[in-house]
Amino acid sequence: MAPVALVIGGVAAAFSMTGPPAHARSLALDRVRLEDLQAMMVRFDSRHLDRSSALPSHLPNDFVREDPLTHRPYVYRRISARTYELCATFAPATEGRPTTEEDARRSGWSHGIGETCFVFDDSSPTLGPLRQKARP
Repeated sequence: MAPVALVIGGVAAAFSMTGPPAHARSLALDRVRLEDLQAMMVRFDSRHLDRSSALPSHLPNDFVREDPLTHRPYVYRRISARTYELCATFAPATEGRPTTEEDARRSGWSHGIGETCFVFDDSSPTLGPLRQKARP
């Protein structure tokens, strides 16, 4: 009986430190989503490096990536001739969520639960989102 109790105690301790397997899977899927959006942003920025033309109204087919769970394409929206947003639907909130507005602005990639859109300015020399916003 003592070995069974030790095993159960070990499993309970592991879950309390790392969370259940579903939570770990959600975190891993969210990491993939962020990596996909970041790769899309880098490709987009390098393609539009000359900044001479307006952003396309639709994402080029060779840029489209899909959510690893739903297999639906991530959302691209042109906001203006120079700004656009990329959106994904996330599970848990980012671990180590920034505690101040300045930290949130600096990190740029923090997100909450549900659809979050990251806004980019194609004319900005800064590579990364200007801001993020949750979609209702």
